[in-house]
Amino acid sequence: MWYGRMGFSFDSEDLSRAAVLVTLGMEGDAFQTWSKVYDVTSFFAGASDDLGYYEIRPTIEAAYGAVSDASELVGKDAEWSSFMALCKDLPAPAINSIPVFEDTTDEERDAVQKGFRFMGQRFSIDEASFTQLTYRQVKENADGNKRMLPDALDFPAALGSDTALAIVENAGKANYPNYREQMDKVRKTASEAPAETWTANLYSAWIYTLMPLLETKDSNYPTFMQSDAWRRKELLTFEGSYTELKHDTILYSKQMMGEMGGAEIEDADDRGYVEAEPEVFARLEALVQATSDGLSGYGMLMDADRENLRILAELSGKLCTIAEKELNGEVPTDEEFELIRTIGGQLEHFWQEVMQAEFPDQTYLSTAEHPAPIVADIATDPNGTCLEVGTGKPMEIYAIVEVDGKLKVASGPVYSFYQFEQPISDRLTDSKWRTMLGYEVNEEGRYEQDANVKRPDWYNDLVYDWRTAN
Repeated sequence: MWYGRMGFSFDSEDLSRAAVLVTLGMEGDAFQTWSKVYDVTSFFAGASDDLGYYEIRPTIEAAYGAVSDASELVGKDAEWSSFMALCKDLPAPAINSIPVFEDTTDEERDAVQKGFRFMGQRFSIDEASFTQLTYRQVKENADGNKRMLPDALDFPAALGSDTALAIVENAGKANYPNYREQMDKVRKTASEAPAETWTANLYSAWIYTLMPLLETKDSNYPTFMQSDAWRRKELLTFEGSYTELKHDTILYSKQMMGEMGGAEIEDADDRGYVEAEPEVFARLEALVQATSDGLSGYGMLMDADRENLRILAELSGKLCTIAEKELNGEVPTDEEFELIRTIGGQLEHFWQEVMQAEFPDQTYLSTAEHPAPIVADIATDPNGTCLEVGTGKPMEIYAIVEVDGKLKVASGPVYSFYQFEQPISDRLTDSKWRTMLGYEVNEEGRYEQDANVKRPDWYNDLVYDWRTAN
């Protein structure tokens, strides 16, 4: 991450010369070592949002011709001037990740941001959207307030969720002169993005997998999936999985920084139900297969992991088939109902495999020792705070579904989600977050839940908490 943060800005001649020296030093074995790290992390998290070797090396050759050693540049002032002029035409980063003073012009801002980074942090469409939806792009409101941090719901809103946009607006978090205009722009960018945008790396493919959750369901879907409550539940699923994504890529993905009755009891029918989102499962299958193929191509996949990915892809495909049958009014087979019965155990297998690799000395793994909640910061206000998103303990959801012509109450797990500001001097770790939620002991060895941790209002009315209910 340090190599992604430390920049050689082109508004400094000394730093520009240093960038050239670093680039020319990355030849032969050095380049092979660098590219092995850069290429596989790009496969996961995307290409650098900043200029790097692949942009500066051809710029050097355009100015100087074929060059193999830095000594060939000495005394060539005209060529150096040409190099600096060419650098001005290179694209500025899409995501601002450094503090920029308020009185800086757009041109001055781009000049400060534009530069070389040895292992640049990666472009992501969510952080690019956040950049466009914060100050100064949205301007300050009538009260003089500046939107220095985004809302986590800005991103699903940018992907087309009217439910997310309405929540942001109703909460007064969009009360800025240019917010709606900027939102229209990022929505247009997302909707017109070519297919390769969503398949360029695993990060964007993960987001693409989740996007069908944001679509409004018509009469072809079960009644419960057409309600406002379900749309907010789908937002909860989106944000929970998005938090997992940010948590897994926090060291690579570039983060935006704000500018400044008596009858006989029948035999229990335990035939289950798969959430009728076939497109999500189809995209998940494609994502898992792309992960396996890509890592195999880089020589970075062990046989055990390849087999686990094969099983997960196959499982996703089967769930897609069941979801399609439900939408078409078909009854799943006995084998498919058995898959639903055993899905918990199959997912536990993947969890056990991952955790065993991370904690090889533990002979017994339990969720009590390794709870689900995680936290990640996704945006920074240089004035001293950051925006944290987190998941808590999974909740249980109940829905009335139709199984083989009969209405039944089905239940299953669903994400819990939180977002809040935190001082940048105290960015949270998973352990500290779990302590705040009461799932891990504090420094005194006691369980103590932080009363300030509250669920967002937009889904609070969907939740029944027996601990606080009268």
